[in-house]
Amino acid sequence: MEGLKCPKVYRDIKYEKLRAIIDCTEFNVEKPSLPEHIQIIGFTFTVCHFNFLSKLYTGCISDKEIVQASGFLELLQPGDCVMADKGFNIQDLLAVCNARLIAPPILAKNKESAHASTATRRVARARVHVESMIRKLKCYRILKGVITLSLKGYITSIVSVSAALVNMQPILIRFASDF
Repeated sequence: MEGLKCPKVYRDIKYEKLRAIIDCTEFNVEKPSLPEHIQIIGFTFTVCHFNFLSKLYTGCISDKEIVQASGFLELLQPGDCVMADKGFNIQDLLAVCNARLIAPPILAKNKESAHASTATRRVARARVHVESMIRKLKCYRILKGVITLSLKGYITSIVSVSAALVNMQPILIRFASDF
């Protein structure tokens, strides 16, 4: 990743050492009785494309457990910054890699300071692109609604191919090359 420049949106908000933006999403898979939630964590590097998708995890698993099990931490280098939403409590995992978490501050109700408000807006401005990519991923018919049980063994591949198709969409390529 050496020599890679951050896109303008990230340079403008002072995240030059941003290595990845992580997020997690769920897909519903048919089950003999009730739909089962399957979680996948998607990681994007600063050039704004999906570049790491973990295997799918079923049942009740935390974001932190997915980050630990996925192999993502092995890709980090000392000094890297990882951006995540408030729900990702992974500071301790990143500290072991000498990396830092960028997330909106968690504050008590009615205690928001001007500094915290600015920090929250900066993170939200950068994360909006990741959330847009996840929405695009979920627009593919095969991933909408409840995924049939007959496809359960292929879901990781289906999500990977769908993510590659999202990466190739012109708007993302145009954004990614905005240096």
